Amino acid sequence: MAKASFAKNTFYTLVRMIVGIVISLVTTILIARLLGPEGQGLYSLIILLPSMLLTFMNLGIGVSTAYYVGKDEVDLHTVYKTNILSNIILTILSIIIGVIFVLFFREQFLGGAPVLLLLLALSNVPFLLLNQSLQGIFQGKQDFESFNVTLIIGHIIKLIAVIFLLVVFDLGLNGAIYSYVISNIIVYILTIYLLNKKHGARYKLGTFSIELFKKTIVYGLKSHLSNIATFLNYRAALLLLAFFINPIAVGIYVAAVNVAERLWVVSQAISSVLFPKITSLTDEDSRNKITSILSRNILFLSIIFGFALFVLSDLAITILYGQKYEEAGLVLMLLIPGIILGSNSKVLSNDIAGRGMPEINMYISILNLVINVVLNIIFIPKYGLSGSAIATTIAYGFDFFAKIIMFKRITHLPYREFLIITKEDIQLYIKYLKKMTKKIKLKTN
Repeated sequence: MAKASFAKNTFYTLVRMIVGIVISLVTTILIARLLGPEGQGLYSLIILLPSMLLTFMNLGIGVSTAYYVGKDEVDLHTVYKTNILSNIILTILSIIIGVIFVLFFREQFLGGAPVLLLLLALSNVPFLLLNQSLQGIFQGKQDFESFNVTLIIGHIIKLIAVIFLLVVFDLGLNGAIYSYVISNIIVYILTIYLLNKKHGARYKLGTFSIELFKKTIVYGLKSHLSNIATFLNYRAALLLLAFFINPIAVGIYVAAVNVAERLWVVSQAISSVLFPKITSLTDEDSRNKITSILSRNILFLSIIFGFALFVLSDLAITILYGQKYEEAGLVLMLLIPGIILGSNSKVLSNDIAGRGMPEINMYISILNLVINVVLNIIFIPKYGLSGSAIATTIAYGFDFFAKIIMFKRITHLPYREFLIITKEDIQLYIKYLKKMTKKIKLKTN
């Protein structure tokens, strides 16, 4: 199967992410409005538990799968079977750890959420682990059509489930958790179906490869520790807010984060396509050129959209979530500078990992996590929600400066090459806008 072009993959992934963002934003708004700040906070803490286990226990298998499949170094059937069996073992360990956490730390870090709902959320761990590892095959094959379809369907199923279970049947927090569980199971079923249909992946034709498992873990752990630190940078604030304040504060903070992270749509789309692309390239100049163009344009667009969102922060929160979440407006404003810098970091991180040096991201992310957690512990008791947002933005800023310094050392490119928009870039924007304007005029006439 011929691999689609980088531009085409990026375009379709971007479209998928925009559609996904619209659908997921509608879903989060419904959940937030129907549950209120406290219910939203409890919901976020409950689903945070399986998300944490997924992050801690996946061992970077999905990233490694994309890396080795992208290099055509492994048999597809063997990858398929090895990933499934590996994740069964990881699932058992994850659920044991999850149950222990529920029994001993539910009150301190999970807002005293109902035990049954926490255990129900834990039941999703096997599907989350398998989804992540198996979708690495789609990325390695550069089959972003299948990769995108599974994620879009997941968003749609969750929205439909929320409408029925929360709006129609008024099941409250229970309904929100049921929706979360159902959507992940459907994504898993669809992933298996597409792997079988489009790539002919067959469990029976593969063998469990100890060698592949070892290679996967060796490479994956480098990315894995980085991903753990990155995830905790994004979500440590929720646990600390629940610990120092209450679930209401978590709900308000999540509302701000849900809006702020929409600025990452372009960088996330490009980054997911960039990793296998950089992995498959052998020409250093081509790698540098692609990443430099993407990096500076992502930063430029993020600044523009970030400034617009900063100005409209209070209005955006009020319109989307209602007066109950008005405190989230200030939190959103404080998060935006960090989110802007984080958009560029995502592109550079995937370039560095694609060059086979994920350990660099790991070292930066671990140090960044320490800074984030320490600042949150200092700032939350003093400044509450605003303190957490300031701590997070400072951490994102550190991550940005560390990544650009390391990227420069690796590529020997001047900073302006991958940070400052060029005259040629501006001309392309103008050309594109003129083309779009001309099309609109022709349609109206």
